[in-house]
Amino acid sequence: REVSTPEFTVDGDRVRAVFELATKPSLFGRRVGAKVDETFLIPADAAAARIHHIDASIRPTLTR
Repeated sequence: REVSTPEFTVDGDRVRAVFELATKPSLFGRRVGAKVDETFLIPADAAAARIHHIDASIRPTLTR
């Protein structure tokens, strides 16, 4: 498996991670993968940094 280096952005209490992954198995000569976009809600005013909510979008892809 391959995973790209995540790109992180911070906007207030929200942290966004965007990355791509690919699997070893292939389908008709193309590798199966996905584009992942995750947003984490981490309130800055909390005593300890804890994730309160995760929103994820996963879009399947085929690559060569």
